[in-house]
Amino acid sequence: MKAKSHQKRQKKITTKHVVAFFFHMAIAFPLCFVEAAFQPPTSLTPWSFASSCYQSMGGDIKSRNSKKSPLYSNMKQEEKDDFELSSGGEDKKETIKITTPSLSTPSNLPATDSSEQSPLHSLYIQPSFFTPTQTSKILSLAKQHAERTNCWTTKDDERHSTYATVDFPIEESVELSEYLADIGFQDKMFGEMAELYGLDSSDLSFLDFFCVQYQAKEDDDDGNDDVMDQLEPHRDGSLLSFTILLTPPNEFEGGGTSFDALRDVTLPDHNVLHQGGVIRPQNAGDAVLHSGKLLHGADVVTFGHRVVLVGFVDVGLWCTRNEFLPIATKEWGRCDVMSYRYKRQSAMMTQKKQSGWILNNSRWLPPPSEARGRSYIKGYVPAFSSVIKRADKEFQRMKKLQVEYWLLQNILLPEEERGGADDYEDDTLNEDEQREREEVLRQLGIDINDITIL
Repeated sequence: MKAKSHQKRQKKITTKHVVAFFFHMAIAFPLCFVEAAFQPPTSLTPWSFASSCYQSMGGDIKSRNSKKSPLYSNMKQEEKDDFELSSGGEDKKETIKITTPSLSTPSNLPATDSSEQSPLHSLYIQPSFFTPTQTSKILSLAKQHAERTNCWTTKDDERHSTYATVDFPIEESVELSEYLADIGFQDKMFGEMAELYGLDSSDLSFLDFFCVQYQAKEDDDDGNDDVMDQLEPHRDGSLLSFTILLTPPNEFEGGGTSFDALRDVTLPDHNVLHQGGVIRPQNAGDAVLHSGKLLHGADVVTFGHRVVLVGFVDVGLWCTRNEFLPIATKEWGRCDVMSYRYKRQSAMMTQKKQSGWILNNSRWLPPPSEARGRSYIKGYVPAFSSVIKRADKEFQRMKKLQVEYWLLQNILLPEEERGGADDYEDDTLNEDEQREREEVLRQLGIDINDITIL
């Protein structure tokens, strides 16, 4: 009797649900068709359509790209990647934002109205900027080009003379350039950067775009000195930069982009910021976006090969206060002078074995006068304690970081003060001067349309 009554109760509940199901379907399906008609074509997939119908009936559904979904697991790999591209909203992986610590402005720098942090003080890690299939394809095309040209066997000291890298310009690989164009890479990258840094996509342009390989020294079977396993701290020639990891992290050890301003920063909720301010993306296809004026370098690769795409992105001059960068570079250069001065002072003291040295400089000095400043030194030169202080590495590091913070805080113009590209056309020459210049350029075989006026 118990079994029989259970069957009746089960049959009664099932019938009720069937009736409710058809009742809701009669209402939900027309609404779903209306909703779908106003959505972009790329967002209408069988799974999203079925999901919206089911959710309209109060159903609970997993993430659209959940590997547990039978529909998703039965897809071909290419279909999965297209599926991931169309996903958004709840399914989009979190962009990680890291902001450098606030620092005081050195008293010798011009004061400005900017008191808040600038967007340029922040770095962003974007997971899955490329899909797995896109990342694999880009890496394959890069390796094929490198094998044909042997460009990863020697450092390029022509394009990057100060900090030579083992790389090749993307434009030299037709296949890779075309593929990146096909997937809309530039529009996507410039769009992301513009949104994150408060700019317009039209304000951005590539200064350089290349593919770099870092290789552990122990993996260099040929003993090639041109193999690059790291890159010294430097600042890029562009205001914005990005790095996209192409190699799966399980194929190498070490590596990553180190930022001096993040050396003492911790990020406990994410496993991307490591000791020494090193950012290591978790997966191939992840991107790191930052200001190129932040002092940064490439941490040493201790095992395997690490391949990345690197881009230097220029910001239009109509968006920036162009007088601030020369001031910053001058201040950074002064730190180098401090080091050289201390090095010379130490060498002279060691050589003379005393607390100073004698300069035979009388012939170049002005005659005695009350106008002479404290820097006037004749004959004996004492060893200044201030020289030793200013040569201290930690003192210089903090000085450079303060200038860096000040630069990033002020170099971008407020949005309401920005002009456009037309504001930087060459209107300083009269017609005769313009014709004369064009004639000189023509004789030199230079097309005036190829010239960018800065």
